[in-house]
Amino acid sequence: MPSSLIDYTFVTICTDQRFPYFDEDIFAELCIDNLLYAARLKSFIVHGYKINPEHIHLILQKYGPYSVSKFLHSFKRPSSTQINQLICYRREGQRSKLQLDERMLAFQTRMVDEYGNNIGHEFPLFKWQKGCDVRDILDHKALKQIRHYLKIQHVKHQLSENKWLYLREEKI
Repeated sequence: MPSSLIDYTFVTICTDQRFPYFDEDIFAELCIDNLLYAARLKSFIVHGYKINPEHIHLILQKYGPYSVSKFLHSFKRPSSTQINQLICYRREGQRSKLQLDERMLAFQTRMVDEYGNNIGHEFPLFKWQKGCDVRDILDHKALKQIRHYLKIQHVKHQLSENKWLYLREEKI
């Protein structure tokens, strides 16, 4: 793992039309699951994340050959596909066409428990907004400020709780 901050990156990604998908715990958990999988796949360390209802913030550190762009593709594409599998599982016979692994079957079961066996929800098809904000974190001071920024997201966005916040233990 690198010790230099040169490979630390702060990323903000919004949902399309800033729809609050992540008010739904199932979607937030699936997002985290995909985030951690993409990090392992593309050799990134997730130093922090905060999932707000319609956007997420990430603190990442690269330690392999892949770019932030490749990492984001490996995160955004599967998370979109899998959230849409949960949203659309009953539309036009798609349920029978899906081949879900145990993890996705568990998410689907929770979705059915929450909303019943019919569509029963108002979620539009999930999409990430095109592009995202990617900024290099240049020094310890900037990293400390960004970590604080993630900690106060619930206040900034007037959320009742500071849900879906993760900050890796660090000695700064």
